[in-house]
Amino acid sequence: MKNNTQLILALTASLICYSTYIVLIDKPFSLQAFNLFLFPVILYFVFIRSRNVEQSPLKAVRVEGQILYVYKQVFNINDINKVVIDKTKRHGVFALPYNQVDGKTTEFIFNKDAFESLKSYLLQNIPNVKIIE
Repeated sequence: MKNNTQLILALTASLICYSTYIVLIDKPFSLQAFNLFLFPVILYFVFIRSRNVEQSPLKAVRVEGQILYVYKQVFNINDINKVVIDKTKRHGVFALPYNQVDGKTTEFIFNKDAFESLKSYLLQNIPNVKIIE
């Protein structure tokens, strides 16, 4: 939801900037010209915002008692049977595809150097969890 709000605000700001531009130069609305104002917003959300990499996944994932916290999401560890932890050439991937919240999978990418420490932490703190790589 946070990303949607930010995207809507960014699009609104682009529209306001473009509207100011066409009023100042006394030109009619042009979709092509508006796209020039929209282009930086699209670049930001596609290439920069979507590439947020958690440097320390053990700050994002923690187990306290019978509760697994993933950022602000809360899960009962008895409900966690499978966790996806994998790595690519550049990043590690964490996901709870079998414990969706409102139809969305809790997931994030992280620094691949922390792969083994995150895997060990989960195996130690969540009984009977299966790691899917």
